Amino acid sequence: MGVALWLTAGGTACLLARCIRKLRQHSFGEWFVALLSSLLLGAVATAFDFGGWRELDWRAGLFVAFGSFSAVGFYRLLRGDAMSNATLRIATVVTVLVLFSTCAAYQAQHSGTDTKSTRPEEQAKQMKTDPSVTASFEAQPLALKQSILISELDHYTEELKSNGKYDCCVKPGCRECIIRAGECHCRKVIDANGPCCGECTQSWIEGRGNTAGVDREKVLEHLGCVRDLYEKKVPDGVTPPAAPTSSKP
Repeated sequence: MGVALWLTAGGTACLLARCIRKLRQHSFGEWFVALLSSLLLGAVATAFDFGGWRELDWRAGLFVAFGSFSAVGFYRLLRGDAMSNATLRIATVVTVLVLFSTCAAYQAQHSGTDTKSTRPEEQAKQMKTDPSVTASFEAQPLALKQSILISELDHYTEELKSNGKYDCCVKPGCRECIIRAGECHCRKVIDANGPCCGECTQSWIEGRGNTAGVDREKVLEHLGCVRDLYEKKVPDGVTPPAAPTSSKP
């Protein structure tokens, strides 16, 4: 999706440039410059966290559009027979100023808190949230708060997956890691013959392991004597953990 946005922005910039007759060159050359520069500028926008090659971001679209338009104009200056040294110097200065302004924008963007990267639980607690969002959640009834939390955790998990930061070893996947660490790489740990998180461990005991080529007993042998605690049955008349104490909805 992001690449399509870059190419669309570059193509639009080229169409606008073609409407300007002064020093206009052959269409093939200008289209080639516009589309090539759109891909290059799109990669730069990704480095600046303006979206990505699979993510739509209006900032990337504007950055690519203006950059491609400038690239076509610079191409005309270089190809034009009537170009003077003064014109070339002016074009060079303008290009340098654009680069400096872009660097300044990048620095300003990254001088504050990085809100696009997850972090461990204790660090996440220190982040300031939007008061209006918090107030909206606090105003909900208790049952709806639970529903919202579950729904948002599911969306959060899918977003982590799309960013390569969620690879759980059980099915359904755990939620412990995404809350405590901001990511889940239990499958990689299991593949390396290491222990997984507590929630995943319980899932392996219940037979919900989801890692090909990994034996359940091999995973659980890391528990040693602690395994008895995981497998210990709840006494009669006592509600198991993570189970409702009442059948009332």
